[in-house]
Amino acid sequence: MLRTADLQYDLPSDLIATHPAPDRQSARLLVTQRAGEAPVRHQRITDLPDLLTPGDLLVVNVTKVVPARFQGERCDTGGRVEGLFLEARAADAWLVLLKSNGRLRPGQEVLLRGTGGELTIRLRERAAEAWLIEPLAEGGPLDLLERVGLTPLPPYILRARKERQEESVGETDALDRAWYQTVYADDRAAGAVAAPTAGLHFTPRLLEALPQRGIERAEGGAASRGGDVQADRDRARRGAPDAPRALRGSAGGDAANH
Repeated sequence: MLRTADLQYDLPSDLIATHPAPDRQSARLLVTQRAGEAPVRHQRITDLPDLLTPGDLLVVNVTKVVPARFQGERCDTGGRVEGLFLEARAADAWLVLLKSNGRLRPGQEVLLRGTGGELTIRLRERAAEAWLIEPLAEGGPLDLLERVGLTPLPPYILRARKERQEESVGETDALDRAWYQTVYADDRAAGAVAAPTAGLHFTPRLLEALPQRGIERAEGGAASRGGDVQADRDRARRGAPDAPRALRGSAGGDAANH
């Protein structure tokens, strides 16, 4: 069985980009062949239309990332608390991951602060490695997260920013929200806590070039809500989005089956 330990390798923090390139589609692209002994080629995302062939189908994940990361302090001790929203089990019950310097217990309350206001949550009970919590305010989870949430950037980027003393919230998070989102994200598919990373490099100009080459496109909605994170942190599926629930678009599900 593949384990995350098998995939670990040395990555110096000074080689980690903490902010995106100004031009999304300027990212590098590693190209390899499925068969044969052709060497790998180093190209750019802008080369993608020329690498695909007429009749190919490109399926894009239109899931929209929500500001699922949050920070706050315990109401009893003032201790720092960080967390990640996973899903809403009910209007008054969220499943979240929490991290604190001290021990957390059911019944404790945590005050979350964001650029749009404050929100108090109450810890109900443990749920494996996660917590079931109750938001003490009226409103749906997406509305409340818009108030107090932060962009759920990958941990390695957050660590690199911290090492370089680049941490900030206000203006930086506004930029992160715009960047950590695909240009084709659909409001109807909001709820993801991780972006479909490869899709971040697409631009409207690149998408317009695809049909000109005879390349079809379909849209899929995946439930990237971190449901497997607390189930088994040491599996290779950690943090991976679930299988797409449906395909829609000009090509649609029928095209994907051919």
